[in-house]
Amino acid sequence: MELNKNNLSCIIEGALHIEDCTRYKDLICKSTNGPLTDIEDRRLHAHMLVCEECRLYNDDYLGIVQNIRSEIFREEPSEGFAGSLANKCAASLDKDFRRYKAAKRIRAYAYGSVIACFAITLIVFNDRVPLQAEAYAGIVPTPVQTLWKVPNIAAFKESRACTPVLCGGNVYTIEKYGPSGRIVAVNMKKGNIAWRSTLSATGYLSADSHQVYGVSMQQDMPVLRAFNSSTGTFSWEFSSKPGMAFDPSAPAIVGKTVYWSAGNSVYAISAQTGLRQWKKNLGANAVASRVCIYQESVLIASGEGVYCLATNGNVVWKHQFKEPMVLSVAPQLSQDNNRVFISHRSILGNSFLQCLDAASGTELWHLDDVDVRLMLAAEGRVFVRSRDLRSFDQQNGALQWRRTFDGCAPMTCAGHILYLTEAAEKGVLVSVDIQTGNIIKIYRTAGSCTGVLVSDSMKVVHSIDGTLYAFAGIPSS
Repeated sequence: MELNKNNLSCIIEGALHIEDCTRYKDLICKSTNGPLTDIEDRRLHAHMLVCEECRLYNDDYLGIVQNIRSEIFREEPSEGFAGSLANKCAASLDKDFRRYKAAKRIRAYAYGSVIACFAITLIVFNDRVPLQAEAYAGIVPTPVQTLWKVPNIAAFKESRACTPVLCGGNVYTIEKYGPSGRIVAVNMKKGNIAWRSTLSATGYLSADSHQVYGVSMQQDMPVLRAFNSSTGTFSWEFSSKPGMAFDPSAPAIVGKTVYWSAGNSVYAISAQTGLRQWKKNLGANAVASRVCIYQESVLIASGEGVYCLATNGNVVWKHQFKEPMVLSVAPQLSQDNNRVFISHRSILGNSFLQCLDAASGTELWHLDDVDVRLMLAAEGRVFVRSRDLRSFDQQNGALQWRRTFDGCAPMTCAGHILYLTEAAEKGVLVSVDIQTGNIIKIYRTAGSCTGVLVSDSMKVVHSIDGTLYAFAGIPSS
């Protein structure tokens, strides 16, 4: 994380909490068990800029991970190994790490307390199949034609929060990412700024023909704000008080109702007034997934299971998970072709990918040992992204292909082409044939990319190093 004006407010916040490092060390531990939320990741990096103790803690912690990867798990773990280590892991963390006071003490505790924690982590993330580096040899990067660009559109890493949205001829994205960020509307054809919002928004945008919706963080609580799509004037805000953990997500809009998940609950909110119509609690301290819409129903998942809710909040069906889930991590949820796709992680270390019938909640297929950071269901396939990229058949869960594209930026599917960015290669936008997984073209850009947006006019818009670009010469199907 570089020191610049766009993350200065985060750095100030990290400095204010420099004497209380416990929660940041907890985040360091949590980051090895799965991706942090955008808010958590930003605050952790900002804090480490001003706290040498946490930087040392983080370096030593990651060093132990690498040592365990290379020295300990050379063979397949025995059956029941994960279950026994889960109990040891929880006890060790409570006894040792939560009483941790100085970074240099980690070496004394490492192989007594940390080994159990990382054993679980490695079982979760290690497919036990060595990955081969993706071959870019022979593929000449394709130059792109810049149609327009707008500066000062600051994105945070490969953040889902900063992915632009398109509605009514405008591209909506975040300007000056952070507490002082604003929603900015850019004309898709000309690239000129139509308006800036009057109040702050952090990201996670959605839009309809009347309003633009974005999430803002107010005293560690997510707040949903609505702005007039024509002028950017503030319309209303809806505040939520989540549990100890939360993973902000963009709302889903259906007619005059906005459906939004925050903390362990899902809300139905009037799009006109911002007043709550109903609330559904999804379990104590269970972080909810993003909302998906199936016909007239609302689909949502948490550590308790998957819910299908009617438009009045009543439960149509509920699918209970067979194992207790990690409550601090939001499940991944996607919907396509009358099917619901869920990925989550149990407390015993099993990461799974599951398919349910959207109408009844009946399980259609289930795959174990599938680690998922991001998921996209489209074109009869389920694209799963983590340390690699995989494509599964929606009908039976069969693995169609697998490629070593690293990263966690959102994917976009347009026809037979999947667009994604490559974390290992800065300034690379990759188009992939969804049938074979083969690279169609590589587009070199000015800097590292975030989410990709494909418009009807065959232009791709995405945030790159503080600038919003529109490109030509990139097909949309």
